[in-house]
Amino acid sequence: MLQCGKLEKLKIEMARMKINILGQSEIRWLRAGDLWRGEYRLIHSGTAENNPGIGGVGIIMSKAFGKKVKKFVQYNERIIAFKIEIKPKDTIIVQVYMPSTNSSEKEMEEIYKGIEKVIEIVKGDDNLIIIGDWNAE
Repeated sequence: MLQCGKLEKLKIEMARMKINILGQSEIRWLRAGDLWRGEYRLIHSGTAENNPGIGGVGIIMSKAFGKKVKKFVQYNERIIAFKIEIKPKDTIIVQVYMPSTNSSEKEMEEIYKGIEKVIEIVKGDDNLIIIGDWNAE
């Protein structure tokens, strides 16, 4: 998303393909944020301070869904979750960007622990959707 106009292109494609919620990996923006661009809302994590310009995740959604966000949490630069009001049960959507297979075991474990924390919070009270880039080969 560091390239000029990339967010605009994503918005155009989302409208063309009628996509309301889109997970994004490798956002590469330094700070976390929550911003509106026209009819779309982007909630994103920042990159790790020791790796600026690398990583980061986010969720881009249409205005209809963007207005229904109850809360969001950035766990780290690889996991972001948000709760959206959808009837009959609220839904929690988690965007994950897994490390590559040549990453350390410790790094992989940290990500899995973050995902487990999200699952524990939900405990069947809400719907849960986990999306992302799993870096599977």
